[in-house]
Amino acid sequence: MTQKTSASQRKNEGERRWYVYLLECEGGSIYTGITTDLRRRMTEHAAGTAARFTRAFSPLRLRAAWRCADRSTATAAENWIKRLGSKQKRQLDSGAGSIPNRYDLTPVCRRELSHAAVPADRSCPPDRSGR
Repeated sequence: MTQKTSASQRKNEGERRWYVYLLECEGGSIYTGITTDLRRRMTEHAAGTAARFTRAFSPLRLRAAWRCADRSTATAAENWIKRLGSKQKRQLDSGAGSIPNRYDLTPVCRRELSHAAVPADRSCPPDRSGR
């Protein structure tokens, strides 16, 4: 039995922040996923309760994450990234590679992920407030 989605649920869905993320896993593989809550999802991956892939290949660190405008954009970017090889995925977070502008992604930095269960790899841009 499928559950119908109300207009208010669809509206709330659109207001959520969506993220695309890259996890480096045991064996050197890179897992690509999307979520609305990075901290929760990293905790699930670390506990082995998220994706079947990360149950088999334990996550070592969060390589990168990008904020997306909506679920549609997150899914499209995830699918594009999944078609890349591991080397190309590693280049995305090092700055040597780039994601097409049509995805309009905003990088997420380590300070924003300070409580993630999987260690983050991306540093934050300098704080312009002088703190």
